[in-house]
Amino acid sequence: MNEKCQIFCDFDGTITKEDTIGKFLRLFADDKWLEIEKQWKDGKIGSRDCMTEQLALVKDVAVNDLKYFYYNIEFDESFIGFYNDLKKRNINFTIVSDGFDIFINNVLRKYDLQDIKIISNKLEIKDGKFIPIYDDKYKSCKRKSGVCKCKAVEEESCDYNYLVYIGDGLSDTCVSGKMNKIYAKNYLAQYLSSKNIPYIKFNNFEEIKI
Repeated sequence: MNEKCQIFCDFDGTITKEDTIGKFLRLFADDKWLEIEKQWKDGKIGSRDCMTEQLALVKDVAVNDLKYFYYNIEFDESFIGFYNDLKKRNINFTIVSDGFDIFINNVLRKYDLQDIKIISNKLEIKDGKFIPIYDDKYKSCKRKSGVCKCKAVEEESCDYNYLVYIGDGLSDTCVSGKMNKIYAKNYLAQYLSSKNIPYIKFNNFEEIKI
């Protein structure tokens, strides 16, 4: 590849096989989180408000239960070889997630992948409460997301002339149209098909060729 390449990648449902926030809420939150989730999917609220309201339903999770949760997140282990190959070839790779740093970091630590650059929301645990912290620079996001992926990608891509995006979900739809190449699955693949935006379908990272 002659172009100077930057790869952006979603985390939940893309690098992991399941949504970490969804699993966390299923395990530890009041079932009302599903009503709030539906409002988000229906476009009535942004993910920033959605996650704040959902996390308010979580109370006093034991440390050992949290460790068990992190350890048992399903992970696409083909990502490890994919990422190590990019490092050998000096291709920049950044995780861009509307999820939370504490979930992402703990999952990656299990696989010794702590060197990956991550753009995400932050999550603070204080007095048994889970408090989301959002970067003010993303407040203008049209989708009212915690992380505006469009803005994050714009800031990170100034020095690159070939941009690749890998994703699977609703939070990836806006930014995907700004890429030179897109690898997609699940909801994102359906969305791109409906908009006639070219993409390459994938199931795991062994199928992604950069």
